[in-house]
Amino acid sequence: MNSDLLSRLQNIGDMNEVYYYLGLYTLTPKDKFAVIKISGECVESSLDSLVEDLTLLQNIGLVPTVTHGWGSTLTRMLIEAGIESKFVNGDRHTDATIMTYVREIAAETRSKLVEAIKARGGRAIGLDQSHGIIIAKDKDEHGYGEYNGDIVQINPDPIRHSTSMGLIPIISPIGLSQ
Repeated sequence: MNSDLLSRLQNIGDMNEVYYYLGLYTLTPKDKFAVIKISGECVESSLDSLVEDLTLLQNIGLVPTVTHGWGSTLTRMLIEAGIESKFVNGDRHTDATIMTYVREIAAETRSKLVEAIKARGGRAIGLDQSHGIIIAKDKDEHGYGEYNGDIVQINPDPIRHSTSMGLIPIISPIGLSQ
C-alpha cells in the first residue's frame, strides 16, 4: 500500500480496524461493493475532492457504482427559463418540457464526472437510460406528469459488466417505462 493511502486510512481510525474493513471489502464481489449517490450540488461544489476519493477507491481495487442527481441545477435552469416547478407528494411534476432539461443536465453531469475521473488517472464509463438499468412503471395517479414513475426493477448487467472491467459506472438515474 502506498504511503498516501496509508496516511489517509489512518485518519479513519485504528490501523487494525482499517485492515479489518479492507479485508472485508476485498472479499466483496466488485459489483456489490457500494453504490454512492451524489447530489448535483455536490458535483458542482466539490468535484475535485469527490473525484479524488473515487479514484482512490478504484486504485485500491474498490470500484463503486455512482449515481448522481440534479435537483438544484434543474430548479435553477427552470427558474432561468421562466418555468415554474410543481411538486406532487414531494416529486417534481415532469412533463416533456421539463424532461428535456432533465436529460440535458443528466448528460452534462455524467460527462463531467467521467471526464474528471479520467483526468485523475481513473477509469469510468457513463451509463444512461439507453442501457436499460432502471425499469419503471408510470404513476397512474393524477398530477404527476407523463414522465414520473416508480422503479419496478433494476437490471444490474450493465453495472456488473462495467465493474468487472474495473470501470466506475456513472449512472444517470432515468428509468425506462414498461
